[in-house]
Amino acid sequence: MQKKLLLLVLFLCTALPVFGQLTPIQNEKLATLLEKRINALRTDLGKTPLKRDISLAKAAQLHSDYMAKKGILSHKEQVKGFETPYDRVSHFNTDFGTIGENVLYSKPTRGVLNDKVLEKLAFEMFRAWKDSPGHYANMISSEYSYGDFGFTYDPKSKRIYATQVFGSEVIKIPGQFSPNAFGILKNDSKCNNLLYNKKNLIADLGNQISIVGNAIYFKYYSIHGLKKIISEEKDGLAIDIVLNSQLACGKPNELDSSPIHDGVMLAPIYRDALFAANEAEGDFRFIAKIGSIPESFVGKEFSLNLIFIKEGLKCSYNTPVSIPQKEYNLKSIEPILFRPKRQLVTEGIKEVTEVLFNFESGKVIPINQPKLNPNTSVYSIEINSYTSVDGPLKTNIHLQNERAAYIKDYVTKKLKTPNGKIVIQAKENWDLFDYQLEIRGLEDVRVLSKPEIKKYLLKNGNDWETELQEQRRSKAILYENGTWSSDSPLAPRYNLTHALIVNDNDLINLALAKIYDDTIFYDLLEQDPIFDRFLTNDKIVQNVAALLIKNIHFYELDKVTYFVRNWLLKADLLTQDAQKNLLNLYAITSKKMLRNWDTNSTDLSKVLHPKKVQPLFEHYKSGETVNPLFLNYHMSCLYYYGRTNEDQGIHESFTFVTNYYRKASLTLEDDIALALFFNSWSVYPYTIDLLEKEYRKKKYNEESLFILAQTINAYPYGMDKDDMLNVFKKAISMNKKRWCEWMKKDIQNLRDTKIKNLYCKTCN
Repeated sequence: MQKKLLLLVLFLCTALPVFGQLTPIQNEKLATLLEKRINALRTDLGKTPLKRDISLAKAAQLHSDYMAKKGILSHKEQVKGFETPYDRVSHFNTDFGTIGENVLYSKPTRGVLNDKVLEKLAFEMFRAWKDSPGHYANMISSEYSYGDFGFTYDPKSKRIYATQVFGSEVIKIPGQFSPNAFGILKNDSKCNNLLYNKKNLIADLGNQISIVGNAIYFKYYSIHGLKKIISEEKDGLAIDIVLNSQLACGKPNELDSSPIHDGVMLAPIYRDALFAANEAEGDFRFIAKIGSIPESFVGKEFSLNLIFIKEGLKCSYNTPVSIPQKEYNLKSIEPILFRPKRQLVTEGIKEVTEVLFNFESGKVIPINQPKLNPNTSVYSIEINSYTSVDGPLKTNIHLQNERAAYIKDYVTKKLKTPNGKIVIQAKENWDLFDYQLEIRGLEDVRVLSKPEIKKYLLKNGNDWETELQEQRRSKAILYENGTWSSDSPLAPRYNLTHALIVNDNDLINLALAKIYDDTIFYDLLEQDPIFDRFLTNDKIVQNVAALLIKNIHFYELDKVTYFVRNWLLKADLLTQDAQKNLLNLYAITSKKMLRNWDTNSTDLSKVLHPKKVQPLFEHYKSGETVNPLFLNYHMSCLYYYGRTNEDQGIHESFTFVTNYYRKASLTLEDDIALALFFNSWSVYPYTIDLLEKEYRKKKYNEESLFILAQTINAYPYGMDKDDMLNVFKKAISMNKKRWCEWMKKDIQNLRDTKIKNLYCKTCN
């Protein structure tokens, strides 16, 4: 149930006679006179007259007595159970919906009370409330159908304290799943203590709800942050479904009179069950199903609102809002190519073929029998025979050699193999295992000695079965001779293959440059023998990185990321131009790898931590003009730290990016882009401050107005309510259809009477 209170204070300025405590007859006379004037005003405006109610009168009298006793004007009381207008009304009657309250006191004077004075007093009270926008809004609001009064005279100050309490018709939304809101208690002053220093964390909870099929999911950017606010056994979440028809124009909002929910409330899910339902792939995010759409709501228009429960109390009610946002793209940086002065060749090693052999643990005969073409013209053969790292070294040496012998025998019997051109490498596959450990984030295991790692695998081998199978996979690599014409579209690719095998670096770089210029795409990372040479030859990194940048959308991202990691950790071997291309590629691959909000820990571990590459980027930091390479570094930092929720890293890079684009902002479009960036990081006050300044200067367009309007609607602390409505009206003047569509989408905005009146009048 919505409690809509306008907490304004008035002083009655008319001179009134001094008299003793109001008698019941005088109190009723004054109430009747005020009722008559207020209802005449409502009738003139086409509003339904307010009805009197004894429960509202008791609550009003209780509060006037309290204010007179304390000598203050306030809507709050320091009496347990009577703190708010809603508490006071509920003490006498729990069947009211929205509650409102107007208060005032008179100026102290002397005189004698009579009917004429009561008439004058009622007129002055009416006029005082009518002249105050907030109090006037309460008096004429369509939300209220009841209203009653209480008056108390204070002999010390010679003032009369007056209270009018408003209430809406009691509404009970049908289809509830629990007669008592599942035992959740209404919020009270205890919630302020329970939510201390946590309000910023729960401010945006209403936007974390999504529907998949008929399942309702809740997601949160930080599971650790969520555990801070949902920390006790009786902390949890519940969905409240409000039909759009409950907020329809032409009638008061029909919100359930329950102090817990406004629509149909679904069963809450509490701490232990909530965290047990987490489906997030990454270690830092939270995604869980918290309910299902009831069949009775299928095909209807509704909104999902989130009730936040703290220690069994309803401590927050969050509604969804639209907040426009967009992150900046990386700056486009043209790669630097090295073009050697020489010619392409037309014969040599034309093709590379990998023949894989899969071995089971302890076996020297593979489980597969690969097919070979006996007519293949072979230049040379390379055999890589592996054992997994888990067995005893002596046993593994025997297995490696036996597997290599089997592969050699198998290949030479089926192919015409040149003598002396078979190279065999047999070893435990420690390189692959080290990468597997890194991907799993097991840095404490990586630093162990090989004997200690073997002991580790002896205890944990069952968890590594798939990885150990990959380590045992062996291969024969066939390098095939051939010729080609110089004008063949595949000539650059054939040259690259040949040059990589014979270690001709100039020819490699020339072929890479030709491929870069070509419109034909070749997947140069598909074959491991080619990719392996990219990882070991520092003289070709510059052009390989340039080519990967150009065709980044076509290559397997895992391999590109591995290439970047490999060379950034050995950057001292590279030229400055190679480093530039590699750093450019680092920012691009980081963004692509971390593009998913719920980045899994495996993908996250593939991206080199920003701190490890920061010294390389620092070289491009100095100078009056920011190097786009250094800007891209901070953009990639934001992606990384935003996925790991590292506040210090986020703050440093966010500040750098913000300062850069503030200085670079020359047009309103630049400000709009910056505002959308602020919103993408939930820094709504920055957006409001930026766009409101331009708005005050009358420097705005449709887009900036709507971004400002939607942001202040989501974060209503940065602008006065009337000012916000003026922004709304200006947005309407720019594009009424767009504003109406926004309000229809964010129908929960119509809970606010002023916004609803504007919507109903504007959008029919």
